[in-house]
Amino acid sequence: KYVYSPEHVNIGLAWPTYIAGRSRGKSFLDMGTGTGIAAIYVAQHGEPTRVVASDISPLAVANCKANAEQYGLGEPFLSVREGNVFSGVGKDEKFDILFWNFPWNAPDQDIEELLKQRNVPITPEKVMQLRAGLDKQYETLRSFIREGRQHLNPQGEILLGASEMVRHDII
Repeated sequence: KYVYSPEHVNIGLAWPTYIAGRSRGKSFLDMGTGTGIAAIYVAQHGEPTRVVASDISPLAVANCKANAEQYGLGEPFLSVREGNVFSGVGKDEKFDILFWNFPWNAPDQDIEELLKQRNVPITPEKVMQLRAGLDKQYETLRSFIREGRQHLNPQGEILLGASEMVRHDII
């Protein structure tokens, strides 16, 4: 509950499969991991050197850890951390692949304001859940791109998952 399920995205394993094909011998950071579908799939099928899965939501972190345990995945090979953008990643920690299937919707208002307008109770769980799909004017995405370079190894790459619904005018 309150963790964005991959069953709601019609691309299924498209991103995880693509990344697994590129990750042999590389380190991989899955930002906004949610259930951990990309991190776990890449860990199982991509032959990476290590995988870090990060999410702002403590509920998503717990869900990802539980899912990883089902497949016998854990420290130090697969690390699941809580953090907003790179706050869960070491200052000098670097990766070959940074991936974020970022929130596609970029409203003009904060999540709390949107909930108030719709008379929806504002709970920490609901706010965290909505962060998986809403990013005010892509403020968090901008931080990810701005800070991402310092977490890339030479020849590293940043991959952004998006749908046709993204606000290209803002990006």
